[in-house]
Amino acid sequence: MVFGGIHCLGWNVLFEEQVMWRIGSLAILCAPLSISLSYGYVALQKRWKRLPDISNFLIIAMIVSSVVYIVARIGLMVLMILSLRSLPPGAFATVSWTEFFPHY
Repeated sequence: MVFGGIHCLGWNVLFEEQVMWRIGSLAILCAPLSISLSYGYVALQKRWKRLPDISNFLIIAMIVSSVVYIVARIGLMVLMILSLRSLPPGAFATVSWTEFFPHY
């Protein structure tokens, strides 16, 4: 979830695929939450027998959340690579490293 939160830091950065970035970031943020809540419910169900048995639904929810997470991660990697085609002009400026290091 922290990884998804880090990607949400780019929420207001303007670039072409901003909507896809937001969807992918939210998917990476929410999918682990869904999986951990499913595991938590299974643990509570083992302790308290009165809870309804929805194990089939939880298994489907965990599989869907895992697939969504994997697709979102791959999608964000593709978006990062695609963003290299439209770099700002300052990315091509040559850095004079000798100005930053003391030399005599």
